[in-house]
Amino acid sequence: MSRSPAALALLTVAASFAPAVALPAPPHAATGREFMVAAAHPLASQAGSEILAKGGNVVDAAVATSFAISVVRPQSSGIGGGGFMVIHLVDRGSFALDFRETAPAAAQARDYLDADGAVIPMRSTTGAWSVAVPGHVRGMQAALDRLGTMTLAEVLEPAIRLAREGFAADAILSNSIADAAERIDRYVAIHPDETGEFEAFRATYLPKGRPPREGEILTQPAQASTLETLARDGSDSFYEGSIAKAILAAIADGGGPMTAEDLAAYRPKWRQPLSAELAGRFAGDSKRTVISMPPPSSGGACLLQALLALDGLPRLSDPEASRRQIEALRHAFADRAALLGDADASPEVSADLLRMLEAAHLERLRAAIVLPPRAKPHRCGLGGLAGDGAGSKSVPEDGGTSHFCVIDAAGNAVACTDTVNLGFGSLVVPPGAGFVLNDQMDDFAVRTDVANEFGLFMSERNLLAGGRRPLSSMTPTIVVEDGKAVFVAGAAGGPRIISATLAVLLAMLDGASAAEAVAAPRVHHQWMPDELLVERGVLPSLRELLTLAGHAVREEPGAIAVAQAARRTPDGSVEGASDPRGAGLPAGR
Repeated sequence: MSRSPAALALLTVAASFAPAVALPAPPHAATGREFMVAAAHPLASQAGSEILAKGGNVVDAAVATSFAISVVRPQSSGIGGGGFMVIHLVDRGSFALDFRETAPAAAQARDYLDADGAVIPMRSTTGAWSVAVPGHVRGMQAALDRLGTMTLAEVLEPAIRLAREGFAADAILSNSIADAAERIDRYVAIHPDETGEFEAFRATYLPKGRPPREGEILTQPAQASTLETLARDGSDSFYEGSIAKAILAAIADGGGPMTAEDLAAYRPKWRQPLSAELAGRFAGDSKRTVISMPPPSSGGACLLQALLALDGLPRLSDPEASRRQIEALRHAFADRAALLGDADASPEVSADLLRMLEAAHLERLRAAIVLPPRAKPHRCGLGGLAGDGAGSKSVPEDGGTSHFCVIDAAGNAVACTDTVNLGFGSLVVPPGAGFVLNDQMDDFAVRTDVANEFGLFMSERNLLAGGRRPLSSMTPTIVVEDGKAVFVAGAAGGPRIISATLAVLLAMLDGASAAEAVAAPRVHHQWMPDELLVERGVLPSLRELLTLAGHAVREEPGAIAVAQAARRTPDGSVEGASDPRGAGLPAGR
């Protein structure tokens, strides 16, 4: 793939970083004339591509991809979790599907605190108490029922085949299973009376007493049987039938609060997408509209606030452009902490969301982020929040989420992010079912002065309570131009999702290819903890400017999120790119 000096210059400005080495060529990227799927595993991309080749539409392909990821990336997403899907169909418009998990009706924040009011270690991240009611299966069914063209049984075929016939384990999966086994040991050391609820996990993923070696064929007959039950009996079998019984048995083993009524009552929700028209530096030659996810996702609100603020500023070259991008993110995360949550449970969230994106606030934000170095404002966001980082924790890498993009040459597209939260979620596997249940309860606040596993502080609007949906950082996003999808992006990586998705979109909006956009070095700042993460390859001049601006700069030895992207090119072809930080590979035709 050739890149002109002008294209590289655009990439440097748009992604805010100059590559230290030549950017990777394919196989992380692919082009086609008809359609493209970019997912975090090659076999998942192929599953979606297979459905499109059979005549399915982008929604059919998205559902097939999502179920396939449950098999080949079980640590990152699956039928025991939930997520968000943003859809654009040329002839029908844009849609946002919320299949986020919900807290069991009986769950309360005090259940996660000891007699002294301290947070019980690992209770919200591991075991039956960490499990929220899964939304994935009914979410996928809702997408098919409203916007798909194929049946659930048809789109399940690739996933069932992968589970039944097996696939070669890669290093990412093997290492994730090893990490999960260590987490079980840590949990049991703290809670020695709670060992039985993890036996099904060991039987499923450690059948030889060890993780599968790289290249070893991993079959999942139990998950294959579960998926075959879904194909035969429909999605209700997960919530009220035989699969539901297995889920409830696993919860009962750990004494968790989820009930049969909680499962049966779960429903996904169609929501009005967050959208905004670009009118400044990213407007292009035609009308461009950014479509993303509303609450309980915080990703759409934070991304749009930062993007619109930057859209109203003049084009700059590095390193100042990077500093402004970072400041925009810091303010957005401060607003996230104070203002966002489940809008159904806290109606004031919707009003404050509008305030985050109103013109007057964007102007104040622009004034704040253009302040010169050493003038970094201590107070951020609409709430004027301040903090010194006390009690915060370093932001971990996230292995429990997966994003994928689907696009076709006609301008239809899907951006979908699935999650079980941490790697392998709760580590609870329903007996005989072969899939992990999420640990999404950790995305709630149980105390507003204590950060969750990702170092995020949250207000009472995200306080754990029965029936609520926890705040999320997932940011599935589509950019539409003249009624057709042109860019699709999203990422996995906890709160780093927001900064990664913003960087990828900025790059593509400024002319970079999808491959260039996902490969460029990234930074991340989430307001608290008050530290700036940078990947290797960030320019020394940028590091110097950021230090002068008052940032505590820390080099991230691993990845700042794993992104996927797709776009329609001016010549009518479609391009997909999987982040070289992961092991994905796009597929299409």
